[in-house]
Amino acid sequence: MNRIRVSDILATIREDHELVHEQLDILKALEGSIADADGGHLERALELLRGASQFFQTKLFRHFEEEERGLFLLLRDHLPRGSTLIYELEAEHEQMRKLGEQLRQELSWLRHEKHRKQPVLADLAQLCARIAELLTQHANREERLVKQYLSTQSQGGPIYETAPTNPRRR
Repeated sequence: MNRIRVSDILATIREDHELVHEQLDILKALEGSIADADGGHLERALELLRGASQFFQTKLFRHFEEEERGLFLLLRDHLPRGSTLIYELEAEHEQMRKLGEQLRQELSWLRHEKHRKQPVLADLAQLCARIAELLTQHANREERLVKQYLSTQSQGGPIYETAPTNPRRR
């Protein structure tokens, strides 16, 4: 088995989670206002959501793949109940991929002004809220698992090279 550089995995996770938190801030800010937005405010909100959607498609989904090939293998092998917990995280990844694709499709549909009706915008606001909620829960769970892994390594002597985690920005 190839030796996994935990410090590299953790650094990637930290950096990616910081970017995710920036997108969460955008989603949370827009969630309460998009349903009632109009004119220039609606255009700006849709532009920000398109940026978030682009982030999901180009960065977040790639981050998921990196976690599935690196971090999850590590955690699965070294944590009690690791496999069960990782299957749950992988299921959340799949759910977020579907929600991200749904966001992309809805934003594409909303390029046409005739579709920009209040019920459609309210649905979009609910979708943003669901994505933000799931991403927040998922990132928090991953971070707890990483801390759990690090504590098991410090108790039993490190098998892999480790690096301390930075506290997450809120």
